[in-house]
Amino acid sequence: MNFPSSNILRLAPLFAAATLCADPATPAKPSSTEADELFARGQTLFDAYAPPEIKQQFEFPSRAEWDAFVAKLEKTRKTGSLAELAAYEPQAKAALTILRTLPEYKNYADWLSERIDEIEVAKEAVAPPVATVPVPPSPAPAPGPAPAPPPSVESAAPDIPLYDLWVGRMRDRPRPGRADEFLPKIQKVFVAEGVPAELAWLAETESMFNPEARSPVGAS
Repeated sequence: MNFPSSNILRLAPLFAAATLCADPATPAKPSSTEADELFARGQTLFDAYAPPEIKQQFEFPSRAEWDAFVAKLEKTRKTGSLAELAAYEPQAKAALTILRTLPEYKNYADWLSERIDEIEVAKEAVAPPVATVPVPPSPAPAPGPAPAPPPSVESAAPDIPLYDLWVGRMRDRPRPGRADEFLPKIQKVFVAEGVPAELAWLAETESMFNPEARSPVGAS
């Protein structure tokens, strides 16, 4: 399946994520008091709003467990191997399930959802190849003029790490719901500053076009 050329750079920010680069922003870490209040509010909301089936499957983590998980995940994204990042899948998905039950924590859930994309691609990258049964070749058709192949996204950037995995994940994914709201504004600013307008798709990678998305360590 071929992509229109206008979609190619929508994928490009995700390829950068696959190399385990750090978040572009380096925000100030929230104060200890703010972090304590945030965690306590999350625990209260979980007790009040989480459905019984979620409470049966997951326990709300202690503050030490949550801090350790977030710190190790961010360190692994920046400096770890693909195998180390892939190992975070169960914890990250459990954390996302909990965050999705808390009405006030959607911004954190949107941030973590994009990080799980990175984790799942890392898992696919390190998975052993699946053995396939060879299929006998079919008879060759009569020779004739070969049509020129149409341009495809696969030939656009062959040296990008994990390119095929990201293309497979994004091929049929719909545009984020808020893309149409924010893209024209962001692209207008980018063009005015001499930046390629397609790079506005970085907002999808970082936050799913949620301007209030936050990481647990304060990145916005």
